[in-house]
Amino acid sequence: MLRDLQERTDDVILAHHGDRMIATAGPVLRQTGWRGGIWVYYVPPTGPDLFVVERSNGNTATAFLLFPSEEYGVPTLGATENYTSRQFRGPEAMVPSGISTITIIAGGGRQLFRVFETVSLTAMGTRTGGPANYQLNEGLYVSENGLLCNDSIINLQAAGIANPIHVGVCCLVPIPRGNPYLGLDLKY
Repeated sequence: MLRDLQERTDDVILAHHGDRMIATAGPVLRQTGWRGGIWVYYVPPTGPDLFVVERSNGNTATAFLLFPSEEYGVPTLGATENYTSRQFRGPEAMVPSGISTITIIAGGGRQLFRVFETVSLTAMGTRTGGPANYQLNEGLYVSENGLLCNDSIINLQAAGIANPIHVGVCCLVPIPRGNPYLGLDLKY
């Protein structure tokens, strides 16, 4: 199993499916792009799409994004790519259409995240506290960067998160030169 994880490059691996839904990437996400595994929250619609999300700052979190954004050219007629699984960026994603539809996971399940906080917060609320060390069964929260973390509630509050959101427990610990994934049993 460890060899399998070392060879994978997915941002998120679903070990047990949670509640999947669709949403639309908001304008900031479409401009900046995203990695699978970042946490998002709902924002007011900016066009015909009803469920629009942007990156979480830790104060509110609705779900996490399953797939990363990618930069491809404008699709051409007869293209063999399956564009339903691609997340466009740039001008083609700014038009109101289904192109910016994304998959979010909002509850339950077991997921393995490649992207998470690797540096701890200090009591001053800055990410300069040394390497983050994760432990099995500890609570996981959404950081000020919209990533999973295990920082203390006090340090998260110092970083500007008034009420840190506990989203689940650690079920797999990342190991340098071994397992690159942080496991989450999502309890949200």
